[in-house]
Amino acid sequence: MEVGRGAEITGACILILAALAGIAGSVPALIGAGALSVFLLARYAYMSLVFGQVAGSLVVERDVGKRIARSTTDIDVDLEIRATIPPGIRALIRDIPPEGGEVIEGDPAVWLNGPLDDAYHLHYRMNVPVTGSVRFGGVSLSVADPFFPCSGTLSAESMRLPSVLMKPNRFFLSSRGGGMHNGAEDRRRISGTTGVVRSIREYVEGDAVRNIDWKISAKYGSLYVREYAAEDQEPPLLVLDVPQVMVTDSDRSALTGAVMSAIATWMQETGNVSLMIVRGAGVIAFHPREPDYGAILASISASWSARQDTWFYRSRPFTSIRRDIAALNSRGGAGANGGDGAREYVASLASVYGAVLEERPVTVFERQVSEAVSKVRPGKISIFSCFAGDLSHLALVADIAARFDVGVDIWTEKDQDRQQILKRAGISGGLVEVKAA
Repeated sequence: MEVGRGAEITGACILILAALAGIAGSVPALIGAGALSVFLLARYAYMSLVFGQVAGSLVVERDVGKRIARSTTDIDVDLEIRATIPPGIRALIRDIPPEGGEVIEGDPAVWLNGPLDDAYHLHYRMNVPVTGSVRFGGVSLSVADPFFPCSGTLSAESMRLPSVLMKPNRFFLSSRGGGMHNGAEDRRRISGTTGVVRSIREYVEGDAVRNIDWKISAKYGSLYVREYAAEDQEPPLLVLDVPQVMVTDSDRSALTGAVMSAIATWMQETGNVSLMIVRGAGVIAFHPREPDYGAILASISASWSARQDTWFYRSRPFTSIRRDIAALNSRGGAGANGGDGAREYVASLASVYGAVLEERPVTVFERQVSEAVSKVRPGKISIFSCFAGDLSHLALVADIAARFDVGVDIWTEKDQDRQQILKRAGISGGLVEVKAA
């Protein structure tokens, strides 16, 4: 219960009258202060009773247009509200969408005046850019009063139903330290039996959507999930690559929507998310296991205007330079066109490459990414980028992930040339295109 403006003014009057009674010995002032105090106590008790009556009688029946939908699909929500509201009382009832949900049409809140004789119907449309089974946050109730307004959230099981199964709608390119794997929908396993399916069973509320076997589900007309021989590892480290050059509003919106979808998904599954925001070879922000959804939103919003202090020109990881040295050494032994001069040239070029590798210090960016991976110990690294401008710093991230034996997922839009993106980023070795179910 809050203290309204009326209660503050009345309290000030009580203090003035009490002071007047104490200084001047005024009996009427003392009686007035006592009467106002009794009024405030009575009003407080009355509003507590009213709020309890409205909250106890509130019944919300919620119906959604789709129980299974993709994360980019709009969902219609219809509510039927019944409550006992005393005459002269105004109550604000607000439906709370699932975490990460956004209302795109209509209003999920309504002011109702007592008495409410018939059920009130409310309609709005939302978008939930997450994956997995989601539930509503409940219903927020506020009772207006100039003295003691009351508010609270009703989050009982009946207030959060029904659940909605959100299917993913994004593409990934995946790598695992130079080895091939099944991509984003098959996260790393702890035991040596990595992707071994132990059994197939019917879907139960709360199961991860990535484990649904869609072929078997379609065959039997009901959802079935795969049980693996080992549990999933830690959640991923999300890397948001803010472009160094100007991009279109549509590209920016697509990138932001994709990373927000992943953030909301992992927030719901684990209660926190690890996010690193980079621009070129510079770390703008790092949130290890951040439970505050609002703090991450603010950080992403601020990152687009953040100053870039570090610039690289086609940075190359150690592994790339080592491969070139090995190739030059092998050519030096065989010679080029069989001439001694060619062998000497190749040997000289190899020595230059070797000198670069020996003298090349570990950059601040590499150290920061390495420390982040070491601290979070993610199951994988998911990179979100517009792929505009220089992308060599992404190769550094992939190289660091390979050192820690951590897989890398690279988000792309449907119409992008994925192999060209990998080539531009300088990422190679066991990459496979994966389309989420």
